[in-house]
Amino acid sequence: MNSHLRECPICGSRKIFPTKKDLEFVRQNKKIRIPQVTCEVCPDCGEIITDYEANQYIDSVVFGQEYRRAS
Repeated sequence: MNSHLRECPICGSRKIFPTKKDLEFVRQNKKIRIPQVTCEVCPDCGEIITDYEANQYIDSVVFGQEYRRAS
């Protein structure tokens, strides 16, 4: 993650910190776990913020071939 946010876009907290976190998604009633995604987390509201690169990776894992064809 290239830039560190100064405040949470949801609650305005200034306690956001960068980390790596396992994220889980559900697609077609199937749980998909993506380990160690680089992100920023707000400890006050729990918001998880990922950058463009992490979003691209998440989409490719969650949507697989469908995502690659649409790009």
